[in-house]
Amino acid sequence: GILTLGITITNYVVFLIGCFVLLISIVLFVSYNARTENYNIEICTAVDEIMAVSADAENVGNQICSVWNNAIFDKDNENTAKYTSTAKDFNEALSNLFADEEFIGKITAIRNKQSAIDAYLGKLKNPPEKFEDAYDEFKELYYAYSDYVDFVILCKGSYNTYTEDLAKKSSALMESFREIK
Repeated sequence: GILTLGITITNYVVFLIGCFVLLISIVLFVSYNARTENYNIEICTAVDEIMAVSADAENVGNQICSVWNNAIFDKDNENTAKYTSTAKDFNEALSNLFADEEFIGKITAIRNKQSAIDAYLGKLKNPPEKFEDAYDEFKELYYAYSDYVDFVILCKGSYNTYTEDLAKKSSALMESFREIK
C-alpha cells in the first residue's frame, strides 16, 4: 500500500490535514464573499425603501401644507376643496384631511412600511468590516428619515413653523442620503 510508494503515515496525515485546511479556507472565503455581497444588497435595498417611503411622506407633507395654506388664505384649489370648502377655519380643514379615508390610507401605508424599514436596522447590525462606514452612514440616514416621517405625520406647530421645520428635516434627510451614496 502506502508504505510501498514511499509515503509515510505521517506525510499522509500532513497531506490530509493540508487538504482539509485548504477546503476550510475555500469554504470560509466563499462564505465571506457571499455574506459581503448579501450585506451590500440588503443595505442598498434598505436605502431604496427609505427613500421611497420618504417620497410618500413628502407627498403627505405637501398635502397637509396645501390644505393648511388654502384654509388660512381662503384659496380655492381642486386638490384641497374637499377639505377646505366646508371648513370654518384651518383647524377644521386639517381635521377633515386627517379624517379622510384616502389620507388615512396613505399614513397607514407609510407606518406599515416604517415597520419593515425598522427591521433593517437590526438586520444590518454587525456589518462586514468593509461596510462599517456604510452602516454608520445608513444609521444617520435612518435617523434623519425617521425624524422626517414622524414629523410629517404628527403635524404639530403653527403653519409657519411646520413648513419651515419640514423643509429643514427634508434637507437633513437629503444630506444623509448624499452621504451614503
